[in-house]
Amino acid sequence: MDDLLLDAAIERLEEMTEQLVALRASRYEVGEVLQILDEMFGGDGVLWLFRRNAALGDTPVAFLLRGQHEAICQLLRQVEAGVEAGVYA
Repeated sequence: MDDLLLDAAIERLEEMTEQLVALRASRYEVGEVLQILDEMFGGDGVLWLFRRNAALGDTPVAFLLRGQHEAICQLLRQVEAGVEAGVYA
């Protein structure tokens, strides 16, 4: 059973890596998102890209792959403003 879980985890990480590599063509836009993520969450911020987001109805990386980086930046700015205002702890 442990081997199956490990294999599934490796497969998921490989899929995530492939998605990140696909974003190389839009380095400027993705760089802006990654910079905001790093400022907000540190080095683990990139993992946020792969979590389904209720506000977006999809994963942030899916938006980036469709060239919709501004929606991600806007969401991050809203979260950041909420944190600064004490809405999110």
